[in-house]
Amino acid sequence: MENNENQYVVGNEGVKKEPTDVVGIIAIVLGGLAFLTGFMLVMPFIFGIPSIILGIISVIRSSKKLLGILSIVLSSIGMISVIVFVAVLWNIDFEEPVKTQADIEAIENTKVVFDNITVGNEQEEFLTGYSWVMGDYSELQLDDDGSFKWWQQENDYESNHYAGQYKVIRGELAVDILDALVGFDREGFEKHSGAIIDDVHILVLFNEQWIIDGENVMIPGETSETALYIYFEDEQSDVAVGANVQTFNNVHLTKVNRD
Repeated sequence: MENNENQYVVGNEGVKKEPTDVVGIIAIVLGGLAFLTGFMLVMPFIFGIPSIILGIISVIRSSKKLLGILSIVLSSIGMISVIVFVAVLWNIDFEEPVKTQADIEAIENTKVVFDNITVGNEQEEFLTGYSWVMGDYSELQLDDDGSFKWWQQENDYESNHYAGQYKVIRGELAVDILDALVGFDREGFEKHSGAIIDDVHILVLFNEQWIIDGENVMIPGETSETALYIYFEDEQSDVAVGANVQTFNNVHLTKVNRD
């Protein structure tokens, strides 16, 4: 019996050969990529949307629908995982302070409060005598004599920096000042942070010099203050977190351990 490209002989009967489901193959490949990149924000949609379209076409046209169905399932899982991830991230409470009119007034009041703080540390605390890398990779050096240098770049002591004196306030006094300036939820702090009131610090930096390219660009006799509210989860911790009291930006400090 004579054959053509779509026929072959089994016994004495001609049987039509099933065409290859090219659309289904492309759809399953794209669906697999959408599934494997489910941890990325954009890639699952780049692969997933075409995969679903081709999968639907494959299901409609092909008698064997498995490839089309699998491609739709894999693509859907990949895209849904991104949506769930973004939704969870969006709803996490990072306790980012919100600036209200009261907050703006508090920022103005901080200058008055910190101008009246005497430089020097009467309380035992965990900051003095160490260098700390900030979240922006700057480095804050707090010397035992109450002076500081805040280098623009970590471990680069030729970079631009602030210099001056500092004051550390800890525990109940720090909380009282914070409560007067911006409000402080004691119960919420101890419940959500895992720390205690005694771990709360206010670090006030009295900037007396601003060194740029080796020269002090601040007017002689002029100072500015930077106040950081920070806390440690325990006395052994080398990491502190908190916020700038004046700008409400989050801060993160990691102790530098260099032998």
